[in-house]
Amino acid sequence: MKKRKAIVFIGHGSRYQIADDYMNQFINEFKNWIYKFYKEIQDYDVYYSYIELSEPNMKKVLYNISYEYQHILIFPLLLLRAGHAKNDLPLLISELRKEFPNNEYIITDVLGVHHLMVDLVYKRFEENNLLIDLDNTIVIFLGRGSSDPDANGDLYKLARLFKEKSNFSFVEPSFIGITKPLLEDTLSFVVRANPKNIIIFPYLLFEGVLSEKIEKIKDKFQEKYPWIKFYHLNCLGIDELIFKLIQERIENALNNHQSTLPCDNCKYRVVYPEQINEVGGLEALLWSKRHMFTHSIAVPNHSHNRFKKYVFICGNINCSQRGSIKLIDDFRRKLKEIKKHKEIAVIQSSCFGKCGEGPNLVVFPDGIWYKEVQTTDIDELIQKHLIKNELVTRLIDNIM
Repeated sequence: MKKRKAIVFIGHGSRYQIADDYMNQFINEFKNWIYKFYKEIQDYDVYYSYIELSEPNMKKVLYNISYEYQHILIFPLLLLRAGHAKNDLPLLISELRKEFPNNEYIITDVLGVHHLMVDLVYKRFEENNLLIDLDNTIVIFLGRGSSDPDANGDLYKLARLFKEKSNFSFVEPSFIGITKPLLEDTLSFVVRANPKNIIIFPYLLFEGVLSEKIEKIKDKFQEKYPWIKFYHLNCLGIDELIFKLIQERIENALNNHQSTLPCDNCKYRVVYPEQINEVGGLEALLWSKRHMFTHSIAVPNHSHNRFKKYVFICGNINCSQRGSIKLIDDFRRKLKEIKKHKEIAVIQSSCFGKCGEGPNLVVFPDGIWYKEVQTTDIDELIQKHLIKNELVTRLIDNIM
Protein backbone atom coordinates (compact mmCIF):
# COMPACT_ATOMS: atom_id res chain seq x y z
CA MET A 1 0.00 0.00 0.00
CA LYS A 2 1.29 3.44 -0.94
CA LYS A 3 2.33 6.04 1.61
CA ARG A 4 -0.07 8.94 1.73
CA LYS A 5 1.64 12.27 1.05
CA ALA A 6 4.88 13.80 -0.20
CA ILE A 7 6.02 17.31 -1.07
CA VAL A 8 8.81 17.82 -3.61
CA PHE A 9 10.69 21.10 -3.88
CA ILE A 10 12.17 21.68 -7.31
CA GLY A 11 15.09 24.08 -7.63
CA HIS A 12 16.79 25.29 -10.78
CA GLY A 13 20.13 23.59 -10.21
CA SER A 14 23.76 24.75 -10.38
CA ARG A 15 27.16 23.35 -11.23
CA TYR A 16 28.44 24.69 -7.92
CA GLN A 17 28.40 22.41 -4.89
CA ILE A 18 27.76 25.41 -2.66
CA ALA A 19 24.33 25.83 -4.28
CA ASP A 20 23.41 22.25 -3.38
CA ASP A 21 24.65 22.87 0.17
CA TYR A 22 22.34 25.89 0.42
CA MET A 23 19.43 23.81 -0.87
CA ASN A 24 20.08 21.13 1.77
CA GLN A 25 20.21 23.77 4.49
CA PHE A 26 17.09 25.46 3.14
CA ILE A 27 15.07 22.23 3.17
CA ASN A 28 16.18 21.32 6.71
CA GLU A 29 15.39 24.77 8.11
CA PHE A 30 12.08 24.86 6.26
CA LYS A 31 11.04 21.49 7.71
CA ASN A 32 11.87 22.66 11.24
CA TRP A 33 9.84 25.82 10.70
CA ILE A 34 6.85 24.37 8.85
CA TYR A 35 6.35 21.46 11.24
CA LYS A 36 6.27 23.94 14.10
CA PHE A 37 3.93 26.55 12.60
CA TYR A 38 1.84 24.64 10.08
CA LYS A 39 0.58 21.36 11.47
CA GLU A 40 -1.34 20.42 8.30
CA ILE A 41 1.96 19.70 6.54
CA GLN A 42 3.24 17.28 9.18
CA ASP A 43 1.79 14.33 7.26
CA TYR A 44 4.05 15.10 4.28
CA ASP A 45 7.47 13.61 3.65
CA VAL A 46 9.73 16.27 2.14
CA TYR A 47 12.00 15.76 -0.88
CA TYR A 48 13.89 18.03 -3.25
CA SER A 49 15.25 17.83 -6.79
CA TYR A 50 16.52 20.04 -9.61
CA ILE A 51 15.40 20.96 -13.12
CA GLU A 52 18.92 20.83 -14.58
CA LEU A 53 22.65 20.94 -13.87
CA SER A 54 22.39 19.19 -10.48
CA GLU A 55 21.36 15.87 -9.04
CA PRO A 56 18.89 14.53 -8.09
CA ASN A 57 17.01 15.33 -11.30
CA MET A 58 13.33 16.21 -10.94
CA LYS A 59 12.11 13.59 -13.41
CA LYS A 60 13.96 10.80 -11.64
CA VAL A 61 12.75 11.88 -8.19
CA LEU A 62 9.12 12.38 -9.22
CA TYR A 63 8.96 9.03 -10.99
CA ASN A 64 10.53 7.22 -8.03
CA ILE A 65 8.23 8.67 -5.40
CA SER A 66 5.18 8.17 -7.63
CA TYR A 67 5.52 4.44 -6.89
CA GLU A 68 5.44 5.14 -3.14
CA TYR A 69 3.04 8.06 -2.69
CA GLN A 70 -0.46 8.67 -3.93
CA HIS A 71 -0.75 12.38 -3.05
CA ILE A 72 2.21 14.46 -4.30
CA LEU A 73 2.52 18.22 -3.85
CA ILE A 74 5.09 19.86 -6.12
CA PHE A 75 6.62 23.24 -5.22
CA PRO A 76 8.76 24.93 -7.91
CA LEU A 77 11.25 26.80 -5.73
CA LEU A 78 11.75 29.46 -8.37
CA LEU A 79 11.67 33.22 -7.98
CA LEU A 80 9.73 34.01 -11.16
CA ARG A 81 7.31 32.22 -13.44
CA ALA A 82 9.34 31.56 -16.59
CA GLY A 83 9.82 28.74 -19.09
CA HIS A 84 10.70 26.02 -16.58
CA ALA A 85 7.56 26.64 -14.53
CA LYS A 86 5.32 27.24 -17.55
CA ASN A 87 6.56 24.45 -19.83
CA ASP A 88 9.03 21.89 -18.44
CA LEU A 89 7.27 21.11 -15.20
CA PRO A 90 3.68 20.94 -16.55
CA LEU A 91 4.84 18.63 -19.38
CA LEU A 92 6.48 16.30 -16.85
CA ILE A 93 3.37 16.29 -14.65
CA SER A 94 1.27 15.46 -17.70
CA GLU A 95 3.49 12.42 -18.31
CA LEU A 96 3.20 11.34 -14.68
CA ARG A 97 -0.59 11.59 -14.68
CA LYS A 98 -0.76 9.25 -17.67
CA GLU A 99 1.72 6.83 -16.08
CA PHE A 100 0.13 6.95 -12.61
CA PRO A 101 -3.59 7.70 -13.16
CA ASN A 102 -4.53 6.93 -9.56
CA ASN A 103 -2.06 9.46 -8.11
CA GLU A 104 -2.93 13.06 -7.28
CA TYR A 105 -0.41 15.69 -8.40
CA ILE A 106 -0.82 19.28 -7.21
CA ILE A 107 1.53 22.05 -8.38
CA THR A 108 1.87 25.27 -6.39
CA ASP A 109 2.76 28.64 -7.82
CA VAL A 110 6.37 29.87 -7.80
CA LEU A 111 7.44 32.44 -5.20
CA GLY A 112 6.62 35.18 -7.71
CA VAL A 113 5.71 38.82 -7.14
CA HIS A 114 4.63 39.14 -3.52
CA HIS A 115 5.00 41.75 -0.80
CA LEU A 116 6.87 39.24 1.39
CA MET A 117 9.63 39.06 -1.23
CA VAL A 118 9.81 42.86 -1.32
CA ASP A 119 9.95 42.85 2.48
CA LEU A 120 12.87 40.40 2.34
CA VAL A 121 14.86 42.63 -0.03
CA TYR A 122 14.19 45.58 2.29
CA LYS A 123 15.33 43.45 5.24
CA ARG A 124 18.66 42.68 3.53
CA PHE A 125 19.29 46.41 3.00
CA GLU A 126 18.32 47.10 6.60
CA GLU A 127 20.73 44.44 7.89
CA ASN A 128 23.57 46.06 5.96
CA ASN A 129 22.64 49.57 7.15
CA LEU A 130 22.17 50.76 3.56
CA LEU A 131 18.80 52.52 3.88
CA ILE A 132 20.58 55.86 4.15
CA ASP A 133 21.47 58.69 1.78
CA LEU A 134 18.54 57.67 -0.42
CA ASP A 135 18.89 60.61 -2.80
CA ASN A 136 22.57 60.00 -3.56
CA THR A 137 22.39 56.24 -4.02
CA ILE A 138 21.47 54.21 -7.08
CA VAL A 139 20.27 50.65 -6.54
CA ILE A 140 20.68 48.07 -9.30
CA PHE A 141 17.99 45.41 -8.86
CA LEU A 142 19.68 42.51 -10.60
CA GLY A 143 17.82 39.47 -11.92
CA ARG A 144 19.11 36.28 -13.52
CA GLY A 145 17.46 37.12 -16.84
CA SER A 146 15.06 35.02 -18.89
CA SER A 147 13.93 34.46 -22.46
CA ASP A 148 10.39 34.82 -21.08
CA PRO A 149 9.26 38.47 -21.26
CA ASP A 150 6.67 37.88 -18.54
CA ALA A 151 9.34 36.86 -16.03
CA ASN A 152 11.52 39.84 -17.00
CA GLY A 153 8.49 42.10 -16.54
CA ASP A 154 7.93 40.68 -13.06
CA LEU A 155 11.54 41.56 -12.16
CA TYR A 156 10.78 45.16 -13.14
CA LYS A 157 7.63 45.08 -11.03
CA LEU A 158 9.55 43.83 -7.99
CA ALA A 159 12.16 46.55 -8.50
CA ARG A 160 9.43 49.20 -8.59
CA LEU A 161 7.73 47.79 -5.47
CA PHE A 162 11.06 47.91 -3.65
CA LYS A 163 11.52 51.53 -4.75
CA GLU A 164 8.07 52.39 -3.38
CA LYS A 165 8.90 50.73 -0.06
CA SER A 166 12.45 52.03 0.37
CA ASN A 167 12.14 55.55 -1.15
CA PHE A 168 15.48 55.30 -2.97
CA SER A 169 15.41 57.93 -5.71
CA PHE A 170 16.73 55.50 -8.33
CA VAL A 171 16.22 51.72 -8.52
CA GLU A 172 17.34 50.35 -11.89
CA PRO A 173 16.36 46.82 -13.00
CA SER A 174 19.10 44.88 -14.77
CA PHE A 175 20.10 41.31 -15.63
CA ILE A 176 23.19 39.18 -15.31
CA GLY A 177 22.50 37.19 -18.50
CA ILE A 178 20.20 36.13 -21.36
CA THR A 179 18.42 39.47 -21.73
CA LYS A 180 19.20 43.19 -21.60
CA PRO A 181 20.04 45.55 -20.00
CA LEU A 182 23.02 43.58 -18.75
CA LEU A 183 24.78 44.56 -15.52
CA GLU A 184 27.83 46.12 -17.19
CA ASP A 185 25.63 48.20 -19.50
CA THR A 186 23.52 49.41 -16.57
CA LEU A 187 26.60 50.31 -14.52
CA SER A 188 28.09 52.20 -17.47
CA PHE A 189 24.86 54.17 -17.70
CA VAL A 190 24.29 55.00 -14.01
CA VAL A 191 27.87 56.11 -13.24
CA ARG A 192 27.20 59.12 -15.48
CA ALA A 193 24.85 60.44 -12.81
CA ASN A 194 27.86 60.55 -10.46
CA PRO A 195 26.10 59.19 -7.36
CA LYS A 196 27.92 58.70 -4.06
CA ASN A 197 26.89 55.04 -3.84
CA ILE A 198 25.85 52.26 -6.19
CA ILE A 199 24.35 49.15 -4.59
CA ILE A 200 24.03 45.94 -6.60
CA PHE A 201 21.37 43.65 -5.17
CA PRO A 202 21.27 40.21 -6.84
CA TYR A 203 17.66 39.03 -6.80
CA LEU A 204 18.74 35.38 -6.62
CA LEU A 205 17.89 32.75 -4.04
CA PHE A 206 21.35 31.37 -3.25
CA GLU A 207 24.99 32.20 -3.81
CA GLY A 208 26.73 30.48 -6.72
CA VAL A 209 28.69 31.01 -9.92
CA LEU A 210 26.74 34.19 -10.72
CA SER A 211 27.80 35.74 -7.41
CA GLU A 212 31.46 35.49 -8.44
CA LYS A 213 30.67 37.01 -11.83
CA ILE A 214 28.85 39.94 -10.21
CA GLU A 215 31.72 40.54 -7.78
CA LYS A 216 34.27 40.69 -10.62
CA ILE A 217 32.16 43.23 -12.53
CA LYS A 218 31.70 45.29 -9.37
CA ASP A 219 35.45 45.31 -8.67
CA LYS A 220 36.21 46.41 -12.24
CA PHE A 221 33.93 49.45 -11.93
CA GLN A 222 35.17 50.25 -8.42
CA GLU A 223 38.70 50.48 -9.79
CA LYS A 224 37.60 52.67 -12.69
CA TYR A 225 35.41 55.01 -10.56
CA PRO A 226 37.13 55.17 -7.14
CA TRP A 227 35.13 58.25 -6.04
CA ILE A 228 31.90 56.18 -6.12
CA LYS A 229 31.35 53.53 -3.44
CA PHE A 230 30.14 50.25 -4.95
CA TYR A 231 28.35 47.62 -2.84
CA HIS A 232 27.50 44.03 -3.80
CA LEU A 233 24.99 42.52 -1.37
CA ASN A 234 24.44 38.82 -0.81
CA CYS A 235 21.51 37.00 -2.41
CA LEU A 236 18.11 36.61 -0.76
CA GLY A 237 19.18 33.50 1.13
CA ILE A 238 17.25 31.50 3.70
CA ASP A 239 14.65 33.41 5.66
CA GLU A 240 11.39 32.97 7.53
CA LEU A 241 9.68 35.39 5.14
CA ILE A 242 10.19 32.88 2.30
CA PHE A 243 8.87 30.09 4.52
CA LYS A 244 5.72 32.12 5.17
CA LEU A 245 5.23 32.66 1.44
CA ILE A 246 5.74 28.94 0.76
CA GLN A 247 3.08 28.18 3.37
CA GLU A 248 0.69 30.57 1.63
CA ARG A 249 1.36 29.03 -1.79
CA ILE A 250 0.81 25.52 -0.35
CA GLU A 251 -2.45 26.52 1.33
CA ASN A 252 -3.71 28.06 -1.92
CA ALA A 253 -2.86 24.91 -3.86
CA LEU A 254 -4.36 22.50 -1.33
CA ASN A 255 -7.55 24.53 -1.06
CA ASN A 256 -7.89 24.68 -4.84
CA HIS A 257 -7.42 28.43 -4.77
CA GLN A 258 -5.95 30.15 -7.77
CA SER A 259 -2.57 31.78 -7.56
CA THR A 260 -2.55 35.23 -6.05
CA LEU A 261 -3.63 37.93 -8.46
CA PRO A 262 -1.12 40.22 -10.19
CA CYS A 263 -2.64 43.14 -8.27
CA ASP A 264 -2.11 41.60 -4.83
CA ASN A 265 0.52 44.26 -4.12
CA CYS A 266 -1.85 47.06 -5.08
CA LYS A 267 -3.50 49.23 -2.45
CA TYR A 268 -6.89 48.15 -3.80
CA ARG A 269 -6.27 44.59 -2.57
CA VAL A 270 -4.25 44.57 0.65
CA VAL A 271 -3.28 47.26 3.12
CA TYR A 272 0.35 47.56 2.11
CA PRO A 273 2.24 49.32 4.95
CA GLU A 274 3.80 52.07 2.84
CA GLN A 275 0.46 52.88 1.17
CA ILE A 276 -1.83 52.90 4.19
CA ASN A 277 -2.08 56.69 4.17
CA GLU A 278 -3.20 56.63 0.53
CA VAL A 279 -6.59 55.19 1.52
CA GLY A 280 -5.57 51.52 1.25
CA GLY A 281 -7.32 48.19 1.50
CA LEU A 282 -11.07 47.69 1.27
CA GLU A 283 -11.90 51.39 1.36
CA ALA A 284 -9.86 51.98 -1.78
CA LEU A 285 -11.36 48.90 -3.42
CA LEU A 286 -14.85 50.31 -2.79
CA TRP A 287 -13.74 53.67 -4.20
CA SER A 288 -12.44 51.92 -7.28
CA LYS A 289 -15.71 50.02 -7.76
CA ARG A 290 -17.75 53.19 -7.30
CA HIS A 291 -15.55 55.10 -9.74
CA MET A 292 -15.96 52.39 -12.37
CA PHE A 293 -19.73 52.53 -11.87
CA THR A 294 -19.85 56.31 -12.36
CA HIS A 295 -17.83 55.92 -15.56
CA SER A 296 -20.29 53.39 -16.96
CA ILE A 297 -23.40 55.49 -16.31
CA ALA A 298 -21.85 58.80 -17.38
CA VAL A 299 -20.15 57.80 -20.61
CA PRO A 300 -19.70 59.57 -23.01
CA ASN A 301 -20.09 62.78 -21.04
CA HIS A 302 -17.99 61.88 -17.98
CA SER A 303 -14.50 63.34 -17.75
CA HIS A 304 -12.00 63.92 -14.95
CA ASN A 305 -11.47 67.42 -13.62
CA ARG A 306 -8.36 68.89 -15.20
CA PHE A 307 -5.67 70.46 -13.05
CA LYS A 308 -5.40 74.21 -13.46
CA LYS A 309 -1.61 74.17 -13.25
CA TYR A 310 1.17 71.59 -13.38
CA VAL A 311 4.42 72.06 -11.45
CA PHE A 312 7.27 69.92 -12.83
CA ILE A 313 10.28 69.57 -10.52
CA CYS A 314 13.47 67.88 -11.69
CA GLY A 315 14.21 64.70 -9.74
CA ASN A 316 17.43 63.79 -11.51
CA ILE A 317 20.58 63.12 -9.52
CA ASN A 318 22.08 66.62 -9.69
CA CYS A 319 18.88 68.36 -8.59
CA SER A 320 18.11 65.68 -5.99
CA GLN A 321 21.54 66.29 -4.44
CA ARG A 322 20.45 69.92 -4.08
CA GLY A 323 17.22 68.99 -2.32
CA SER A 324 14.64 68.55 -5.10
CA ILE A 325 13.07 65.38 -3.63
CA LYS A 326 12.32 67.14 -0.34
CA LEU A 327 11.12 70.13 -2.36
CA ILE A 328 8.59 67.90 -4.17
CA ASP A 329 7.34 66.36 -0.92
CA ASP A 330 7.03 69.72 0.86
CA PHE A 331 5.31 71.29 -2.18
CA ARG A 332 2.69 68.55 -2.24
CA ARG A 333 2.20 68.70 1.52
CA LYS A 334 1.69 72.46 1.48
CA LEU A 335 -0.85 72.27 -1.37
CA LYS A 336 -2.75 69.62 0.53
CA GLU A 337 -2.77 71.77 3.68
CA ILE A 338 -4.39 74.67 1.83
CA LYS A 339 -6.68 72.31 -0.11
CA LYS A 340 -5.25 73.17 -3.52
CA HIS A 341 -3.90 69.69 -4.32
CA LYS A 342 -6.88 68.94 -6.58
CA GLU A 343 -6.22 72.05 -8.65
CA ILE A 344 -2.41 72.02 -8.85
CA ALA A 345 -0.37 68.90 -9.65
CA VAL A 346 3.25 68.56 -8.54
CA ILE A 347 5.11 66.06 -10.72
CA GLN A 348 8.66 64.71 -10.41
CA SER A 349 10.30 64.93 -13.84
CA SER A 350 13.55 63.83 -15.43
CA CYS A 351 16.41 66.20 -16.24
CA PHE A 352 15.62 69.62 -17.78
CA GLY A 353 19.14 69.90 -19.17
CA LYS A 354 20.12 72.66 -16.73
CA CYS A 355 22.34 70.74 -14.33
CA GLY A 356 24.11 72.94 -11.78
CA GLU A 357 21.23 75.42 -11.58
CA GLY A 358 18.81 73.26 -9.61
CA PRO A 359 16.54 72.48 -8.12
CA ASN A 360 14.77 73.41 -11.35
CA LEU A 361 11.03 73.93 -11.54
CA VAL A 362 8.68 74.57 -14.48
CA VAL A 363 5.05 75.74 -14.27
CA PHE A 364 2.67 74.73 -17.07
CA PRO A 365 0.69 75.87 -18.96
CA ASP A 366 2.34 79.20 -18.05
CA GLY A 367 5.74 78.16 -19.41
CA ILE A 368 7.71 79.74 -16.54
CA TRP A 369 11.07 78.19 -15.58
CA TYR A 370 12.45 78.75 -12.09
CA LYS A 371 15.93 77.81 -10.89
CA GLU A 372 17.67 77.28 -7.53
CA VAL A 373 14.29 76.85 -5.83
CA GLN A 374 14.43 76.06 -2.12
CA THR A 375 11.77 74.80 0.30
CA THR A 376 11.69 78.31 1.79
CA ASP A 377 10.39 79.57 -1.58
CA ILE A 378 7.34 77.29 -1.63
CA ASP A 379 4.86 79.61 0.11
CA GLU A 380 5.78 82.54 -2.14
CA LEU A 381 5.51 80.45 -5.32
CA ILE A 382 2.12 79.10 -4.30
CA GLN A 383 0.59 82.37 -3.12
CA LYS A 384 2.01 84.62 -5.84
CA HIS A 385 2.30 82.49 -8.95
CA LEU A 386 0.02 79.49 -8.55
CA ILE A 387 -2.88 81.33 -6.89
CA LYS A 388 -2.55 84.99 -7.93
CA ASN A 389 -0.76 84.45 -11.28
CA GLU A 390 2.06 86.84 -10.30
CA LEU A 391 5.61 85.85 -11.24
CA VAL A 392 8.33 85.38 -8.61
CA THR A 393 10.88 87.31 -10.62
CA ARG A 394 13.92 86.70 -8.42
CA LEU A 395 13.76 82.94 -9.22
CA ILE A 396 12.92 83.12 -12.94
CA ASP A 397 15.32 81.36 -15.28
CA ASN A 398 13.37 81.45 -18.54
CA ILE A 399 9.94 82.24 -20.00
CA MET A 400 8.70 80.08 -22.87
